[in-house]
Amino acid sequence: MNKGISPLIAGVLLIAFTLAIAAIVSGWLVSLTKTTTKKVETGVSTQVECSKGNIEIEEVKFNSTANTTIVLLHNTGTTDLTGGFIISCGDYVKSTTGPNMTSGSLNWVSFSVNCTGTSKVMVTSQVCPSVKDTCKQGEDCWGL
Repeated sequence: MNKGISPLIAGVLLIAFTLAIAAIVSGWLVSLTKTTTKKVETGVSTQVECSKGNIEIEEVKFNSTANTTIVLLHNTGTTDLTGGFIISCGDYVKSTTGPNMTSGSLNWVSFSVNCTGTSKVMVTSQVCPSVKDTCKQGEDCWGL
């Protein structure tokens, strides 16, 4: 006679093993869902805030003593802009870590780049890349 476990015990062990695996997978799936939901929620929240942002370049100047381009930015949006700005003019792209701009504020932003030989200057928010403005040669903002 062959010795082994009875079919009833084998069935119970198979069900117990399946339930244990299901519990592990279920715990992992809940954790994954919470993490993904949090990331999406944060991303959507940032996009909604960025959609309320807007900047306008009021004036562009060159400071020959410091060899910097300075830009007067006006936050005309309804949200505060933090995290700095990026300036691009010609082949130059530079960033700055500030200033933080509250809604409605005017701030001079200094970039360590000489933009005098270019025909346009673009400033973009680092946190909200859709928030940007361009000043072209011949426009009222142009002072280079």
